[in-house]
Amino acid sequence: MKPRWVKIHPETEAFSILSGDYNPLHVDKNYAAKTSFGRPVIHGMELIFHCLEMFLDKKPNNFFEIESLHCGFIKPGFCSEVLSVLFFEKSAGVCTFSVYTENRKTLLVKCHVSFKEISAVHWDYFKLNTPNHFSPLQINTHDIESVKEESGEIDLGVNSEQLQIHFPLISKQLSFNHCAFLLAVTRLIGMKVPGQRALFNEIRFKSQGSSLEIDPLKFEVARVKTRLGSFVLSASNPTIEAACKVSVLPVATPSNEFASSYPLKKLKQKALVVAGTGSLGEITVKMLVQAGLSVVFTYRTEDERVKTLELYSNGLALGIQVNNLDSLEALMLNHEFTHLYYFPTPNVFDRTPDSFDLDKFCEFSAVYIDVLDDYLKYCKTCTVFVPSTIAIEEPVAGLATYAAAKAAMETWCMQYGNQNPNITFLVK
Repeated sequence: MKPRWVKIHPETEAFSILSGDYNPLHVDKNYAAKTSFGRPVIHGMELIFHCLEMFLDKKPNNFFEIESLHCGFIKPGFCSEVLSVLFFEKSAGVCTFSVYTENRKTLLVKCHVSFKEISAVHWDYFKLNTPNHFSPLQINTHDIESVKEESGEIDLGVNSEQLQIHFPLISKQLSFNHCAFLLAVTRLIGMKVPGQRALFNEIRFKSQGSSLEIDPLKFEVARVKTRLGSFVLSASNPTIEAACKVSVLPVATPSNEFASSYPLKKLKQKALVVAGTGSLGEITVKMLVQAGLSVVFTYRTEDERVKTLELYSNGLALGIQVNNLDSLEALMLNHEFTHLYYFPTPNVFDRTPDSFDLDKFCEFSAVYIDVLDDYLKYCKTCTVFVPSTIAIEEPVAGLATYAAAKAAMETWCMQYGNQNPNITFLVK
């Protein structure tokens, strides 16, 4: 089957009722406005359900269970936005789904799913024997320290009315156990472990088959990384195993308190954030502005320019388009920066082969080293922050070349700093 594009229209409030995941990051505009995202984001699991529904759309008379699922959440999608999904069935029942922004330029989610055809599903039986509604009030507020001791179990359950309305094919053709298990995972993470401050990074799901038994989901926290604010949550019942990578969001702090307590204000920085409209860049610009600083940040495309007008309309952050050496030189000659935050990244997830690729390594290194060198040529005394490869603790398919390029950048930064004592690198 040839790859095809499909547009989806996520409905966050309906999915909260369906799953029981009422995390305010998804449904509360005031709460979400205080986070680094600035507005409510779509449930990651809702995007997975749209992908499952998409597969079933071409299989009207068949029943399926999920053999395996691996999904990485790269960037958040925002509520009320239309998204574009590239769907490709590589072979019978083996599919990839790539979820993009509507204009197909920004990759949000990458999902690989293997389906197995089965003789029937037993929705009526499960509807009578599982919870159909969930309370929006029972939500935890764990931080990374308090999440360490969490383990236990939660019941499977589905709001079948909402499922039939929003995912009618799943409600007829997909194993109830598998559907209910995935919904229990998002309810577990969004409401309980860690709860209010949860952020889904990745899920791996593997099944040994369907079951007529309604076994609860048992869970346990493992591999807590306090400095990174992340952990792995394992979940299982007798026929299913899953592992989820989860981050714990920092506490949202009101701007008036933040400005008086954040130490950056005392430094009187003249800050430049390179790639200030990406995930890390956007967060950094907001933190610097909240600390009372005027910030210059760069963007490359017209789409990014429109985003800057939306995000930084208060006048404290100045966006400047830099898409070639001439515009870079003009920027650096007109400003003398004391701090440089460097966040450019190539499009890693959609184009990188599984094995090491020398051509891609050179392409990635040009972004991480050559362009950074172009900026530093104009800096007399400067502190430079670059994100470390520490986030890549377990190499996964498609990231070998990226990790090598990031490691090369860190080595280059160390050597550059040794040769230029007025340039201080912070690789964190």
